[in-house]
Amino acid sequence: MKRNRHSLQKLKILILGFLFLFPILVQAQNYLSISGGRYVSSMIGTDMKAYVWGLNKTNVGSGLLGTSGTNQFYPTPQAIDMPDGDSLKQISSASGMHFVALDKNGKVWAWGLNDAGQCGNGTVAVQYGFISTPTQVKASANINAFNIDAHGYLIHVKAVYAGSVNSFAILENGDLVSWGANGKLYSALDDAYGMLGNGTLPISGTTDNHPEADYVKKSDGIVLNGVTQISAGDNGVYALV
Repeated sequence: MKRNRHSLQKLKILILGFLFLFPILVQAQNYLSISGGRYVSSMIGTDMKAYVWGLNKTNVGSGLLGTSGTNQFYPTPQAIDMPDGDSLKQISSASGMHFVALDKNGKVWAWGLNDAGQCGNGTVAVQYGFISTPTQVKASANINAFNIDAHGYLIHVKAVYAGSVNSFAILENGDLVSWGANGKLYSALDDAYGMLGNGTLPISGTTDNHPEADYVKKSDGIVLNGVTQISAGDNGVYALV
């Protein structure tokens, strides 16, 4: 994104959210990346740290935002400490209640709601269950060795996107990977299938969660390549190639 010299001044970000009856102004410092989600929002500051705000508590407990606070809501940005201190360059909270972040070394981190494996750490939480600290995204055994580190984590990534109950990443070579929900969740409103684009289509009425990153494929079974941008919504995903 192009920025002129004035973009490095302090700014006020206008946040329109479901939680508020009227627009509110969030005072922020200089920023590099910003994303609005469902009940949550996020941004990367010029200090290369993640800042999040919004809903922090579900039926399971508090900590959805990844902070140490226990409030139900946080109306102002809260800093997130990365486990290894890595600097971040992108974050996405999109239409979901989880966060996917990309660090400067091409590693992917996720936290927040994980009841469909959308955080990609190899686990699926109970309904409304979440991960309260940033965790690295794992790669499935199908992923090329160049994109998997010695511990099985996804690496060499250039962009990340969070959907409602799933997540996506563009690898450095333009391949697209996905993880999270691919089938039914908990209600008829969530009755959608094949959102991950990984070539599998679950039986109607069944869940199909994939908590590790795997390739998105075209109809001929070939990995989707040359992807430059992704837009992920509640039940559908679009890729620009």
